[in-house]
Amino acid sequence: MGLSTSPHDWPASRKWSTVLSALLFTYISTLNVIGYPLLGDSVAAGLHTSDLAVQTGNTTYLVALAATPLLLAPLSERHGRKPVFIIACALYTVFTIPQALARNVGVLIAFRFLSGAAASVGSSMAGGVVADVFTEADRAFPMAMYAFAVWAGQGTGPVITALTLASRDWRVVFWWNTACGGLCMLVVVLCMTECRTASRRRINDGEAGKVKGWAGGIKHLGMECWHSLCVPLGLLARNSTVQSLSLWSAFVWSVTYIYVQAIPVVFSEGYKWTLVEETSVMVAAVPAGLLGLAANWHQGRIYHDRSIAAGRPLPEARLHYACAGAVLVPVGLVIFAWTGQPNISPGWPIFGYFLFSFGIFPIYLSLFSFLADIFEERASSAMAAQSFCRNILSATLPLASAKMYSSLGSPVATTVLASIAAVLAVVPFVLKSWHGKQGRKLHGQVTHESDRKEVPAAAAVL
Repeated sequence: MGLSTSPHDWPASRKWSTVLSALLFTYISTLNVIGYPLLGDSVAAGLHTSDLAVQTGNTTYLVALAATPLLLAPLSERHGRKPVFIIACALYTVFTIPQALARNVGVLIAFRFLSGAAASVGSSMAGGVVADVFTEADRAFPMAMYAFAVWAGQGTGPVITALTLASRDWRVVFWWNTACGGLCMLVVVLCMTECRTASRRRINDGEAGKVKGWAGGIKHLGMECWHSLCVPLGLLARNSTVQSLSLWSAFVWSVTYIYVQAIPVVFSEGYKWTLVEETSVMVAAVPAGLLGLAANWHQGRIYHDRSIAAGRPLPEARLHYACAGAVLVPVGLVIFAWTGQPNISPGWPIFGYFLFSFGIFPIYLSLFSFLADIFEERASSAMAAQSFCRNILSATLPLASAKMYSSLGSPVATTVLASIAAVLAVVPFVLKSWHGKQGRKLHGQVTHESDRKEVPAAAAVL
């Protein structure tokens, strides 16, 4: 009886058990990708290859992480979340085992791609689970927890990996990743409740008659996949809002992966720290995320109050803290770049990293809400396009940055990144101003109709 009700009507315990099961996979997939770069030297020595070849394994992982949601996210919306999560957790577990047993780098790279495809469910679809279970009015805190799961993975993944390498062989890192995948699958099976039952029943009842036979089912699935690919990529190719947000967020997000390589360099050369001590710096991302939760609460109040005052929804009011984050990111990078010196307290570069992490949090979170308000029914496609760019750049930029850091040195190289971030920081300010003017212009043309529907729908085609 309970399972037939709308997920919005579920008791709080069922809602949170479902959401936290999805967020556990988000956390585990982040642990994997953020800790992997630290394995470079150990794996290169063990497999008799180069560090660059080993790092290519993370590139393939992130490419799969970027591309797979373009197919899977819309399909899961039509056919159910829980089966996709169970299969993804199982495949993630199975595909991680060959990485622990790999005898050459080719096997490692191939299975990094496959495990990244499976892990993409945790990184991209957990937000969809939150949207299924919670109403718009109650969704702010669960969505913030989704972002915090990523931040917790970024903060703890490197130090857990370093602690393992300090006392164990590099293969053990993949073994505990395998165990995490198996544990997550068990949690999903036991604790997650299907939250797309109504949608799945509608698909089964309404479309089953349209698809005849096995061949017809394959053709129908192929058409769904093609549509799933075309809509996000079409938005990315033609829509200036999606393009600018994707470029900006992709760059600042990719710097997170560059930090994994830069922090050990700065703290080993400047302060002679061990690998465990160096990676413990990244734990600063956790309190930065907690502070980001508080900022997100205040951002929600700003959006609510200004929308009420205007008598209509204001998507641009979602971007206040994103604008602040756009400023904090280059400031944090500059502090990190020029204070990591033997004669300066290590607290200063750590503070720079903290500012950077805190600045990214509202950027990461507010963009989801902003795109949802602007694009409404096409929000999933807009988010998929933005996530695709973010992960593709994160896959490629760290490979190029390794040479930049070796040739320019950490201070100059990090300053280059800060300069690019400062230029791109104009994006949220421009969008905030432009969408505000468009919204006011359209609002003046609306008479006795619901602004909530018309304003975002009209803005979506701009």
